[in-house]
Amino acid sequence: MLPLIRYTLLQIPAWLLLGYLLWWADSKDWIGFGTSVLIMSAWVVKDAALYPLCRKAFEKGPKTETEKLIGREAETVKSLAPEGLVRIDGELWTARAHGHEAVSAGTRIRVTGTDGLTLIVEPAT
Repeated sequence: MLPLIRYTLLQIPAWLLLGYLLWWADSKDWIGFGTSVLIMSAWVVKDAALYPLCRKAFEKGPKTETEKLIGREAETVKSLAPEGLVRIDGELWTARAHGHEAVSAGTRIRVTGTDGLTLIVEPAT
């Protein structure tokens, strides 16, 4: 689902509540219909103006740093039998070979998944 749609769906309950309160205030003759329309319009414009500032919060993406590594290639530093160490961009990560097969040190591998902070890897083809 697009971030704009997610943001809009989140705003709908507030719009409905504000619309009901403005209708109620208008029915009690506390404010006029024109004022109600002006307030409602200002509220919607405010929500539209705030969208660019919070769009990133509504985008879906990797939830953790380890999930960002899925698909990346690395090199084993310590043999994976089935667990060992791999180096990605100068950082050492604990990794486990997919299928629990042994992978020797110095082998190029690809990250296929995560288990907490442990990377699940397989030899790169």
